[in-house]
Amino acid sequence: MPKEGGSRMMNSSIRHWFENLYFSEPVYFIFLNIIWALAAVLILILVIKLINRPPKSKYSRYRLFGKDAVWVAALMICTLSVVALAGPKINKGMKLIPGGSIDVGFIIDSSFSTKVDDIDGKTRLDVIKSVIAEFIDSKTMGTGDRVTLLVFGTHSFWRMPFSEDFNIFRSQIMEVSHPQVYWEDSQLNTNLANTIEYISKVIDKDSFFEKKAKMLGIPWFKNNRIVFLFSDGHDTESADLRLGIEELKKRKIKIYSVGIGTQGSKKIIIEAYDPKNPDKTVKETKKAAETKLEMRALNEIAAKTGGESYVIDSAASVRDAQNFLKNTVNSNRNFSPRLVASDESRDIWWEILAIPAIMLLLITIWRI
Repeated sequence: MPKEGGSRMMNSSIRHWFENLYFSEPVYFIFLNIIWALAAVLILILVIKLINRPPKSKYSRYRLFGKDAVWVAALMICTLSVVALAGPKINKGMKLIPGGSIDVGFIIDSSFSTKVDDIDGKTRLDVIKSVIAEFIDSKTMGTGDRVTLLVFGTHSFWRMPFSEDFNIFRSQIMEVSHPQVYWEDSQLNTNLANTIEYISKVIDKDSFFEKKAKMLGIPWFKNNRIVFLFSDGHDTESADLRLGIEELKKRKIKIYSVGIGTQGSKKIIIEAYDPKNPDKTVKETKKAAETKLEMRALNEIAAKTGGESYVIDSAASVRDAQNFLKNTVNSNRNFSPRLVASDESRDIWWEILAIPAIMLLLITIWRI
């Protein structure tokens, strides 16, 4: 990289650092008045010494500070300590994380078939939500990890972009539900082909932090990315999966399919709109269908993207699902330390305190 370009990026990073610097306890800056007064006294003493020192002989030389350098260093240490007490923070920017970070996508099937209550008396959708919520509460995901949420039926919806805020993610999970009356098509059918194609489009939109890093002139490292696909596999469209799978493979995104439901067919009756009479304000058409767990498409998606499959069909498998999720996440982590962009503020007082500590060490060595 040309020197001019490197210098420009460094200046941009320094400017960004100062623009986002603030202090949580600025009241401590009052102690700087004492330090300025002591500095003024020290300067006066040094000036008097310079004026009154004896004439310089032929082979002698004067030291600039001599023992007074200790007092200069002490004042600098006190100044930095006051700055540290003021609680300096960086509002946003980059942070070094110890490695092991990962981006995890959760895709939830919210089509009408997940309203079936064939797992320990709970609906398939409720089981999906509880399994994901328990996983988030397990603290398997940590600093530097990000999650995103998609919901699908006939169509796919991106409910939450990649984020480190697990509280918002948890609230978004809880909001996924079935309507009392199905007024439109989005949850009446299941289209797995459309869903896996949509995943790639969502991943491509996640460029905010990458652009931010480029603006600061700092390298951007993407986390490893995996996706958990929760569905009963009841694909009413049966569209070709090949295009979506190929797009995922290009982006090196593994899909881990989690099948929800039992093998025994179960009929479900829902209240839906009447397409033959769109002028009716209250739709009373009943729709009955038999639905069971179908793993064929889910297994194909997982196998061809490098992932694995898991089946939740009983209370015991609900409990064991946590081990599957945790082991999958941890085995896909990238364990190299990295500098990443972050929206979170962080304390930097320890960095400022480290400066006087190093100076004190050097002075001690010098005096010895």
